[in-house]
Amino acid sequence: MIRTLIMTVFFAAGAIAQDGDTKLKQDAPAKGGLILAVSLKGGHTNDQWNTGQEWPFTLEGESPVPYSVIAKLMPGEKKDEPVELGGAADFFAYFAKGISDKQNSSEVAKVTGKLLGKIKEQTGSKTVVALSGKMKFEWPIQGNTFWIEGQEIEGTLTLEGGKAVALEIGSKKSKTGGTWDWGGGGTPMGGKVSAFSIKMSKTTDKEIKVPGKE
Repeated sequence: MIRTLIMTVFFAAGAIAQDGDTKLKQDAPAKGGLILAVSLKGGHTNDQWNTGQEWPFTLEGESPVPYSVIAKLMPGEKKDEPVELGGAADFFAYFAKGISDKQNSSEVAKVTGKLLGKIKEQTGSKTVVALSGKMKFEWPIQGNTFWIEGQEIEGTLTLEGGKAVALEIGSKKSKTGGTWDWGGGGTPMGGKVSAFSIKMSKTTDKEIKVPGKE
């Protein structure tokens, strides 16, 4: 009878653990997400001709990103070194809509990069993830392709359970460039970056469509 009681307690504990694991996986709401405000600013220059002229750009807008997508930026376990986040590509895809160059009336066409994550703090249901890596935005101007890249991303993601409640990304080192066809072939363009900022502005309970499937 004692053996039966011990086995019953053992299996009950296992069931509770499984229920706990399931709950953690379901904590990210199926609908809604964070609205992320993007501000990327700078100016392009023709370094080859060295004219000193600068063509400014201002990439701004808001990108809604679902809670379920942001939850994938959570590292699987706590480690001393940052690990590459497999959900970064899905996260980047939501920035290719709603962000435009206000100076040149052109929308962002593609966002690529790599994100690393490290659990910085865990207290109760709260988890703070330190983000690092690279993030590159590309957009066209009169048929020419330009880009801005945060080459040393610094960011913080805060989750309560599996639900994101705050996110902010900046970059210690950024670069911009592209090519411009003046009629005799593409000329490499350089430039400087004055702002690289992505941060939560508000939340939404509405369903956020997958990019390309609106």
